[in-house]
Amino acid sequence: MRQLTKSLGNPVIFFDQFDTFHLLGSKRFSFNLEKGVYSGYTVSCLAMQVAIYLGFMKIIHLGLDLKYNQGPTHFFGRDSVSANHENTEIPKMIRMMGHAAEVLADTDIEIYNCGPDSALTCFEQVSLDWAIQQS
Repeated sequence: MRQLTKSLGNPVIFFDQFDTFHLLGSKRFSFNLEKGVYSGYTVSCLAMQVAIYLGFMKIIHLGLDLKYNQGPTHFFGRDSVSANHENTEIPKMIRMMGHAAEVLADTDIEIYNCGPDSALTCFEQVSLDWAIQQS
């Protein structure tokens, strides 16, 4: 990972094919990608760490319901680990997103959930219309 500063002082981060994230574990939250990231058991938690590191101060989750109603658990379908996903992985994901909400509560970073039927209650619920107006 390389960082350059443009003339306006805004950092530009370049990721190339050799860059990797150092996975520190699952159960914490990182503000510094150069030290590593925590999985939070979901790519959504990892993506929040990346967005915050890149300087985003408002994050809106779209389509993050963290519910499982049978069928595929991933974009590619199912895997052997997904057999009991609703009782094993999803509770961990919800718990770690709650941990992220606690860590971020004392910052100026705003996190919202734009999922009308979401099991994720740790972030303020907003409508799709509100989310669109923010862009």
